Amino acid sequence: MDYTVALIFGAVIIVVFAWDQFQRPSYDGSRELTRLIEILTPSKMRKSGIYMRAYLVYVVLLLVIYFTLCAYVEILFPLLGLEIAGAGGISDEVGAPQLPTNCQTAINTAVTGFSPQAVIGGQDLSAGTGECAPPPERTGDPMIPLGVSLVMVGLAPSVPILLRVEEKIRFLAHRLSGIPTRLIAGSVQLKRKPLKIDDADGKTYLIAPRDWQRIHHCESIAGGILNEPHQFSTDLRKIMAFRAWVLEDKLHLSRAVIRDGFSDIEADVSKRIGRLVLDLDTLTTGEQDTTDENGNARMFAVWEKIAEEAERLAMDVCVLCVLYVEHEIVPTAAEAERLGWTRNGTDDITENEHQMGLARSSLMEFVSDGNHALDRDSIDMVLWSRSTLAVLTVTFIYGLFFGQNSVTSANSATGQSQMGLALLTMFFALLTYALALFLAIRYHQEASRQGTWRNIFTDNWARWLPDLLQVLAIAAFASVGCRVLYNIMATTFAVGWEPVRDNFLSVLRYAFEYEAPQAMLGPVLALMVILITDAWRSGADRILSRLPILTGLVMAAAGATMRAFTAQVALSARGADFILVEQLPVILRVAIPAGLIGLAVGYYIRGTLKQEFSWMLEEDPHVTELQEQAAE
Repeated sequence: MDYTVALIFGAVIIVVFAWDQFQRPSYDGSRELTRLIEILTPSKMRKSGIYMRAYLVYVVLLLVIYFTLCAYVEILFPLLGLEIAGAGGISDEVGAPQLPTNCQTAINTAVTGFSPQAVIGGQDLSAGTGECAPPPERTGDPMIPLGVSLVMVGLAPSVPILLRVEEKIRFLAHRLSGIPTRLIAGSVQLKRKPLKIDDADGKTYLIAPRDWQRIHHCESIAGGILNEPHQFSTDLRKIMAFRAWVLEDKLHLSRAVIRDGFSDIEADVSKRIGRLVLDLDTLTTGEQDTTDENGNARMFAVWEKIAEEAERLAMDVCVLCVLYVEHEIVPTAAEAERLGWTRNGTDDITENEHQMGLARSSLMEFVSDGNHALDRDSIDMVLWSRSTLAVLTVTFIYGLFFGQNSVTSANSATGQSQMGLALLTMFFALLTYALALFLAIRYHQEASRQGTWRNIFTDNWARWLPDLLQVLAIAAFASVGCRVLYNIMATTFAVGWEPVRDNFLSVLRYAFEYEAPQAMLGPVLALMVILITDAWRSGADRILSRLPILTGLVMAAAGATMRAFTAQVALSARGADFILVEQLPVILRVAIPAGLIGLAVGYYIRGTLKQEFSWMLEEDPHVTELQEQAAE
């Protein structure tokens, strides 16, 4: 079997394995989910589109590990304590057999290291410094990728460290998609919120009269016994409403096929509600023994037990409400018209239709407030994921169509493959932007929630400048750290650990000088995303409309400046002079895609904030205060 075919076949094994593996919970369970955890798989906790994106992140990371293991099997597998058939088919030397020779004298004894391409193309530091020894020709044994894939899926002897890495990757992918954090947070939020229903003025909300009598009777008795009668009343109303609206299907919920996936949960909840109602009827129809202290204690214990069961049931009801909103079985107020829950007129409707309208309005108000709270808490993840998606899309397209012109090294790992170039540009974009954006956006949103962030468009510069510099430092540390660490790792794989160890300071210095300037594109983009968010929060619409273009210009200028600095470092190491006219094509190959990244991210983030989170500007009192300050 050809090595390439075996490599692809092994990748297919990983992808197939990942589908089942991703369904395994990455959580130990929580108090809110213990009753449903056995029948709720991760795929049911989020809508299919979000779940598939999370699966894509998971499988891509597994494939990165797989290809890395295949490429450096002779180095990595001994470290993992494994032997694999066919590993001896690779040349005895991994990477370059020796340090570069006949290169510039200033770097003869140091490992100038591995000089990866710029974020979007770029010139190799070692290019033009002299003739260096070419890497040895490799031969590949098909057993290597097949063996690696079998080890990763657990069909071969398992490796504890790989199992732990897989668990961490699955945990990360689940958390990024809100599994199960969104479900837990949403159910807790709804549990705290009362359901606004009452049978006054002839309103029934489709709840049977017998159930209303049961509610009032229990409230009147429990009021003088329980420590928290109000909470018991709130839980009981949610339970009775849920039974009528959902379990008895009086609201005619949509998406019946998707809802069938929760039939086991509904059946379990229905049985427990039936038992609770039977216990309540038995307890309220009997004589209340309150003649002495022992009787009072017994009645208190019984009612407390009933109240605890009602609280557990109410939590399960809230969990199901969050699930139904997630899968669009129950709409929020914003989705009501699209899912057919609104009525244009109120003339010529029956009493049942009128009560259905009241019930639907009450349910939509109940779930909408909880959904807004979830969206408010998850805005940082939305901004980060969409910023990263815009970056990867631009880098992939640019690398696919224009990446060939950026390869100046004869020994490029991607050769003449346009797809390889596109994937390479995406990889370096991830190193440069992903972690820097994540940390900066996360810090900014958390500070905004706590009211400690100084808005750039409303506060004095002396107040917001320290916050901005702190975010810049955090993002720069992350981006530079990723790029420098990768450079050192690639150098180690290319020439071996001993030369790198013996010349570590030189390796570190050259890696930092080459990678740090290009890595600063990540912090610059992160600051522009924060500027767009601050402009949106402060209501500065004129500035907000121009910020995407400004973001593109700033990124283009930053890319040109940092690429020019990198070229100067390379030329100075060779004793050559920096001539702008000669270096202009190289500089433009970085400035142009950097500007396109800025434009794409700027417009995407602005559109996301204006279209999907406009309600936050109306509900958040802190945002209202910022807008008033901006108006003054």
